[in-house]
Amino acid sequence: MLRYVVLILLSFVFTGHISKKTLHLINGMSEVSEDTPGKGAVSTTEKPAIDTSMLEIDFCGDQLPLKESHVARRYHNAVKHFSHPTYSQYKKQVSVDLKVISKILKQYNLPSDLKYIPLVESNFTSFAISPRGAVGYWQLMPQTAMALGLRVDDIVDERKDLVKSTHAAAKYLKWLYGELGNWTLAAAAYNSGPGKLIKQMGLQKKNDFYQLRLNNETSKYVYKIVAVKELFNSPERSSTWGDEEFLVSLSEYHRSIAKTGKDLIPETKVAQTK
Repeated sequence: MLRYVVLILLSFVFTGHISKKTLHLINGMSEVSEDTPGKGAVSTTEKPAIDTSMLEIDFCGDQLPLKESHVARRYHNAVKHFSHPTYSQYKKQVSVDLKVISKILKQYNLPSDLKYIPLVESNFTSFAISPRGAVGYWQLMPQTAMALGLRVDDIVDERKDLVKSTHAAAKYLKWLYGELGNWTLAAAAYNSGPGKLIKQMGLQKKNDFYQLRLNNETSKYVYKIVAVKELFNSPERSSTWGDEEFLVSLSEYHRSIAKTGKDLIPETKVAQTK
């Protein structure tokens, strides 16, 4: 554009006048605003690159901070872990068990989302046994199970009983919540043990699960529970989260926040489900 302006001025200097064609060119350039999108111009209108409802995912009423790139990536990986068709078929197979668990959790006034823990722990298998000795749907350790009132001996192991073990797990989860004051932390402590989690919270001086650096299994634990919940209740949204193209769009969104320092998506409050 500077080249054209120089030529116009030189034309005026040497001829003493400006042609109608030149005037038309000048007027045409003046109509192009710096704020007008076009060739060589940058639009100042910012738009989120994703459907905002895709970020409205919660665990026990607490929304996942999916606007943070590391949280979004971990959740995406959890969704992909459960993307196998086998898990989609579990919904019908475990529907009766889920109703039993939901009814018991309600008796203890616990969030319904906790009912998905057995799928992550044992794939809803009563005879599941971990290398460390945890057994049953809820994968309770012997000492923990007995402390919660279950019979565990060579003759009877009530950790394999869905109703009795769910009552025990409900008591344990309620106690963990009382100690930690947060369902996300309570679920993480269910996996790692409260002592290990509290120790890391103290060392790192953080009480936000999503900011804590934990062992590989525990750091993925809550994400897996939420991934199962979404697979069963919002399969379309779950499918989108497992798509690499969606993750690319989400990465662009995260980069725009980092660049502009402006969040284009308002905070959304999610009602706690009990």
